[in-house]
Amino acid sequence: ISLAGIAKFNMCAVDGIRFCTDHLVVDKSPQSVASFLFEHNGKLDKAEIGAYLGRSPWFQHGFCIQVLTAFVELLDFTDLVVDEAIRKFLAYFRLPGEAQQIGRVLDAFAFRYHATNPTVFSSRDVAFMAAYSIMMLQTDLHNPCIPVDKKMSKAMFVRCNQDVYGGSSDLAPDGFLGGIYDRIQERSLDRKDGSPGSAACAKCHSPLPAADDLAVFSTVVVDNRDFCEVLDSWSVVKHVSLCGSCWGHMYQCHDVAFGFCNIGPRSSECGGS
Repeated sequence: ISLAGIAKFNMCAVDGIRFCTDHLVVDKSPQSVASFLFEHNGKLDKAEIGAYLGRSPWFQHGFCIQVLTAFVELLDFTDLVVDEAIRKFLAYFRLPGEAQQIGRVLDAFAFRYHATNPTVFSSRDVAFMAAYSIMMLQTDLHNPCIPVDKKMSKAMFVRCNQDVYGGSSDLAPDGFLGGIYDRIQERSLDRKDGSPGSAACAKCHSPLPAADDLAVFSTVVVDNRDFCEVLDSWSVVKHVSLCGSCWGHMYQCHDVAFGFCNIGPRSSECGGS
């Protein structure tokens, strides 16, 4: 049942959570749903998680906002510099695209970060401004549409953010803000891989012929004995074909639309489903 809920979540988060509550996989409480998102994070679509957590306060009478609050309570940012805390935070989901959604998610982050590091920022609002500034820097440095000569320099980032830190000589020197800039420049906060497990071998990376009008893929990631997912698309898995070395002892593939389908390799070479 839980795998069916995961599959439905990856197609539509709201439907997936409704399925899980209807089938008693999770309780109808924000804490239970947050624990589900946390414990099964490796199998859940990161974009769907982000869209669900960023829902409007008016959606389902604010239930998703309560889930967001409960979710961040499961994370510990103690002694992490703020950009590394954001990196840890975003490892669990993909930040939604709308400004209001981003604001809600970052506000929840700021509340938790300030609670676990009360001496770093003077208030939750200051923590929010710092987080928002870091996300703006992320966009500026890693958006390919922004010409290199138009990107924010380290000196500009430091100058623009010194006021955020209240002019503190401990928090606003070039070393602290410059370190944030260097780390974001070196490594984007945006994680688009998000796929657990190991990829199939090169022989298994080409699409199979379509069966009826269903999308068919063989590029998959095997995560455990009951579940596999498409590596290069969130399209529905209908049939897969893996060589014996990739499949190993796996004999069951989870069909994300219709439940379980049994699959076994014909030989050590790539076989059919």
